[in-house]
Parts: sequence; structure tokens; C-alpha cells
Amino acid sequence: MTWAPGQPLNIASANFVLRSMTAADVDDRMVGWFADRDVMEYVALPMHLPREQVVRLVQSFDNKSTFLLGLQPKTGPALIGFYRVWCYHHYGYAKTAVLIGDRAYWGKKAVLETRAVLLDFLFDGLRLHKVTGAVYTRNHAAVFNYKAQGFRCEGILREQEPGRDGQRLDVYLFGMLRDEWRAQRAGMAR
Repeated sequence: MTWAPGQPLNIASANFVLRSMTAADVDDRMVGWFADRDVMEYVALPMHLPREQVVRLVQSFDNKSTFLLGLQPKTGPALIGFYRVWCYHHYGYAKTAVLIGDRAYWGKKAVLETRAVLLDFLFDGLRLHKVTGAVYTRNHAAVFNYKAQGFRCEGILREQEPGRDGQRLDVYLFGMLRDEWRAQRAGMAR
């Protein structure tokens, strides 16, 4: 893979492409995700963002230490979601978050497949030591995905954030070390 910091990133799995998003990707479908309570239920982003704010969000990622990667099926022209990634190169780790906005892909293992190639990039391409993710404890699909992918729950932040319903929510902190990911990948290759 040839990529230089600041340049758009494009990585592929068997069925999907993860690619740096641009303002041109902000369409009515994407703006609609921000208005869909079910899509946004467990996402730490404001709801009902107007198109201009979604464009500003997209443009705030630099493809150096922050990435906004659109998740697109190889067989279709439209994005189905996106990953947000914040890299702390000096400390050797990254934080990640994912949103699947297209409900037709919920429960279809798109996150497991694409997070695997994202982990390959972060661990092998950027040489990071650790990747983390934080999810609300009641986001059962995300908890399942992290555990299924071999992430470890490293802690619980009690009543960390207010949910959309106003209740304070606990947050699981998940983490994966480079050596753990490499061992898991080696096991998959057998």
C-alpha cells in the first residue's frame, strides 16, 4: 500500500472499501443519518446537523492524525457508514469509532470485516502499539463486535455521558494491542 500522511487513504477488504471522505460525499442520505434517532442512539455526535455542519465535520479530518473513512460496498456507489480515527502517534495508539447509517447493513458483519483491514493499517502501516474504542454498555451490537474481534474490555466509566434519553450511561473501554492482533491474524491464516 502506498500512502503518505495528508493524502487520501483507500484500503479494501473482500467486500468493502474504506476511503477518506470529502465534502462531495455529504449527500441527503448521510445528512439523514444525523436525523435518525436509531442510527444516532449510541453515537457521540450531535443529531440534526445541517448539511453545512456535516461538511465542516468531514473537512476537519486531516488524513495525518485524524481520519474520517467512508465505508462503501465494492458493489455499490453509496457509502453505508464511516469510521472516525484519532491517532496519537507520540503515544503509539489510536481511538476509533464507527457508524453504520444504512440499516440494510446492520448485523451483516460489515464492521467486523472492515475493522480488520483498518487494524492492519493502524498496526502495520502506522506502526501503532494499541487501538481503543469506547462504547455505551447498552450498545449490545458494538459490544458484541468488539468482543468477537478479540478486543478486551479494559474498564468501565460509570455514568460517563448523558444518553439521548437524558439518562447517564456507562461506557466500556475496549483495547487491542498490536501483538494480540498479529497473533489473531496468524490464527485466521491457518
